[in-house]
Formats: sequence, C-alpha cells, structure tokens
Amino acid sequence: MDDNAPLLVQSANPDQLRELYAWLAEEPDLRGCVQVAEEEPAPGTMGAPVAALEIVLAGGKAIAALASAVVAWLHTRSGEVSIRLNRATKEIEVSAKGVKNLDSDGVADLTRQIVANLGTSDGG
Repeated sequence: MDDNAPLLVQSANPDQLRELYAWLAEEPDLRGCVQVAEEEPAPGTMGAPVAALEIVLAGGKAIAALASAVVAWLHTRSGEVSIRLNRATKEIEVSAKGVKNLDSDGVADLTRQIVANLGTSDGG
C-alpha cells in the first residue's frame, strides 16, 4: 500500500464527523493533515453536509497518532457513535460502545489493531 494513501473517516452522522474534525485539529501530529469532504448541498438548503474526513498520513507515526486520537475521542462519546476508517482496500469500524468500557490495556490493544489494519503493507 502507498504510504501516502489518504484515509477516509465516515459516519452516518455528519455532526459526529464535525466533532471528530475539531478533536483531530487539536492533535499536533495531525495538524494540516485533516480535511472535510462535503457533499453537494441539496437544492434549497444552506450549507453542505459533511460526507467524510479525508486524512493524508505520512508513515506509521501519523497512523498511530490518528488511531490514538480516534480511540480517545470515542472514549469521550456516549450513545450510539460509530465511525468507519477506510484506507485503500482496508477498512475498520469502531464504536463508542466498544471503547467506553475498555481499560488501558484494551485501549492500547484497539489502537494497535487500528494501526495494523490501516498501516502500510510492511507494517506501517
């Protein structure tokens, strides 16, 4: 896989993507890497809904920073919050429900799983 292949973060709820975007914008290792991909606005509506977040990552360190930030963000969410992370042909879905009750070892394991799933073919 190309080390610079963009990663897409998607959710059924555009507001969740906006909140995640604000969270990721505060992450020093991800600043300038995250963009909002918007859909075309429906006729008669104001503003375009967020379709996805597009993240351009360079190498394993950035992927690890993203995975860690996403897990931390999900840990702060309540209710039904679920996001899909896609990079080239790889995809993983994570939810707040699955993260909320994890201990520190579980959080670390999930972060490693995300990195392994989305990293480069040689291990990121």
